[in-house]
Amino acid sequence: MISYQFSELSSDSSNNSTTNDPHDTLIEIYDQGSNNVKVFNAHSSVLCSRCEYFKIALSDKWAKKDDNMYKLRLEISCDAFEIIFKGICNGAIILNNLNVIISVELLLASDILLLHDFLDFLKIKLLEEDKANWRHNEIVYALKATYRISSLQELYLVCQDLVVETPSILFESSEFSSIDEELLIDLLKLDRICESELIIFNKLIEWGIANTPNYDTISDKTSQLNALGVTIEEGLQQIRYNSIKDLKDLIHEYGQILPKSDVMYKLPSRNNYNNYTVEPRVFSNRFTGLIAAWIDRKDPVKVQYTSVNNPFRFRHVFRMNDRSNFSSRHYRFHHHSNKLPTIRCHEGPSLMIMKIKNSGKFIGAYNPMQWKQGSGRCCGSTSESFIFSCDDKFGSNYRLSRVQNFEHAVCLVSDFGGLLNFGEDLMFTFDKENVRCKIKTKFYEPLTLPEGIYEIDEWNVYKVRRKDDQPMSIMTTKMINTSFESNIIDKDFFRYISTWIDKKDPKKDLYLKSNTPFQFTPIFRMNDHSAFYPKQFYNQSTNRLLPTMKCHHEPSLMLMKLKYSGRVIGAYNPLDWKYGIYRYYPTDIEYRSTSDSFIFSYEVDSQNETNYRLCRVVNFDKAIGSEKIITNRKDLNGLILRFGNDLHFSHNGGTRPNSPSYVYCRIEKNGSYEQPPILPAGFYEIDQWEIYRVSKKDQTEQEFSDTD
Repeated sequence: MISYQFSELSSDSSNNSTTNDPHDTLIEIYDQGSNNVKVFNAHSSVLCSRCEYFKIALSDKWAKKDDNMYKLRLEISCDAFEIIFKGICNGAIILNNLNVIISVELLLASDILLLHDFLDFLKIKLLEEDKANWRHNEIVYALKATYRISSLQELYLVCQDLVVETPSILFESSEFSSIDEELLIDLLKLDRICESELIIFNKLIEWGIANTPNYDTISDKTSQLNALGVTIEEGLQQIRYNSIKDLKDLIHEYGQILPKSDVMYKLPSRNNYNNYTVEPRVFSNRFTGLIAAWIDRKDPVKVQYTSVNNPFRFRHVFRMNDRSNFSSRHYRFHHHSNKLPTIRCHEGPSLMIMKIKNSGKFIGAYNPMQWKQGSGRCCGSTSESFIFSCDDKFGSNYRLSRVQNFEHAVCLVSDFGGLLNFGEDLMFTFDKENVRCKIKTKFYEPLTLPEGIYEIDEWNVYKVRRKDDQPMSIMTTKMINTSFESNIIDKDFFRYISTWIDKKDPKKDLYLKSNTPFQFTPIFRMNDHSAFYPKQFYNQSTNRLLPTMKCHHEPSLMLMKLKYSGRVIGAYNPLDWKYGIYRYYPTDIEYRSTSDSFIFSYEVDSQNETNYRLCRVVNFDKAIGSEKIITNRKDLNGLILRFGNDLHFSHNGGTRPNSPSYVYCRIEKNGSYEQPPILPAGFYEIDQWEIYRVSKKDQTEQEFSDTD
């Protein structure tokens, strides 16, 4: 039994009747499927309190009483509406079992009545059901009913998967000839249907004959064929003719309506299986769409990829214990034991999917990196890898687990051929008989499966490529610890900095946390030796004391805490320093012009009051410069930013073994920024230093550059 409790909507002062009053609403339901009409009487106050549709439809703006009654008419399933109506009146919907057809009718009714919470609740319950128990007529009904409803696309894709793997569900259904052309074309566009192409073609002809007006009354065969060609013109363009063995016979019979040769052979064979029936896949089209959304960092609820709009190709290259011609065709990807993949499976982004023995649950992992033979034992740094678990090949009850520690994201264990471990969270062992995986929560988000060792029953590996052949993402700026806390300033002070960047007065227009338009992504923290920050942002010759210019390939914010005084200074760089003349003249200072940069000092006094000194640039031509690091060490190299003559940096010490190194800033007056300076002129030792990349919150994700 399944129970759903309605929550009360906000009260409407315009409707203050009570359930003790006489019924004031008459609802006439017309069921187009059964051609039945049923009338329901209700209290408008109850309807409005629990259903958004009625709250709108019965508002003063839209409804007027006729003989003291509101009158509404809806085209909807009578049975489904009666269940929902009783639920609204009683405060809860109770279902003794999840019959697929009535569940779909309830979903369609909920979509019309704007019962979004109940729709999501019921949809999840239905998707959790064992699809093997669904009857063929139920699958066809759900397929036809949901394909146009955006809120039910997950259910449609599951039904599509069931039909793709067993096409007879639809092809042998009495409903096949009555399905909409749009739905039929949507199915024919799929790159995978587990049926021979000739049978698919013949079923298209069958559908076309049934849907061609007056087909049987047309006297001559040529006119009859032409009429059929008009009906199925778009469908004929989706047939994979190069997969049909007896194509000459087909051309002889239907040649006058077939597409021209340049169109006829344009589409590739479905899954390259030529004339053979395609075997069921390890995971469904719906689950493929989920994985594609995860790779693309999209919300799978908002962006639903199908085989038509999926931006990725998944090429099957490894199947554990396979003795068929599949393994012989893909021998390079199979270890001689036939239990493990080789390194060739991972010469580029790859997807592994494994079925756990006995439980039937699935676990998988996505590797975005390129691995080569002879790499030895090593770990790759990436923010894009993830692991996942789910209950079945449709992705039911899935749990996505993204990497948290980038430095230990994916590791190659060379002793075992092409075996990849994902941190310590998904590791593999094997012997002559079995392959096992060990699950642990350390470098990735937790999975639904408990920590422990699991025996693998099935193991498949896919190579992943973008269909547009663009490079796959390895590291993105957006995913660097969004819950980061600064060690230098209180996070509320970022409101002031955002206000300054937008050139507003904090006394009048100080941003709130909720409307701050900027995102501050941490990319550098001085002396930090954890795996949190990518190495590319650290000057390696300074032992993580100084940043590289890669920190400033986009607008950046520098925060520094001074030793002894505890005062904080900062600087905002609005420029992109990815390219510059310093490549050719490393001894020069390269100045760039901007009117948007600023420097500042900040402290919180004993009264917990925020005191700051903001100095905006006034000499635009010498606002910010890049220069070679000033140091007393001959082996230290690299470039660093300076803000006019008002704020620049130097490195000192470390010339003797075990002697410490220091970083200083120098503040001068009468430079390129407003006066007086942010602090009295002089040298200050920097105790802490953080750098943030600054971007608009609606800015799309961008990849870190690997070149300076």
